[in-house]
Amino acid sequence: MAEAPARRPVVLDNAKLLVQIQAVVAHRRISLRKAMAEAGVSQNVPSRLREPGYVPDANTFAAIMYWGNFPLATVVTLKPEEVDDGAPALASGI
Repeated sequence: MAEAPARRPVVLDNAKLLVQIQAVVAHRRISLRKAMAEAGVSQNVPSRLREPGYVPDANTFAAIMYWGNFPLATVVTLKPEEVDDGAPALASGI
């Protein structure tokens, strides 16, 4: 039986997510408060996204992504795999 590939850490870029949210808010000319209400999440999420180390819970993240119809690749990246020499390797299939 083949070994499952090791999981690579996923990195959420809060700044990019906030930019995406703000772009929709500006385009639709609505407040952040209204946007978060439409998404069904706390009105405090935008300010929390500015806090270092903040990671939204899965339900909040999914609700915002669904609300804004944001492509996952615009806010999430995979950390590169490390090779023996410590240099990052290109990941295949991404």
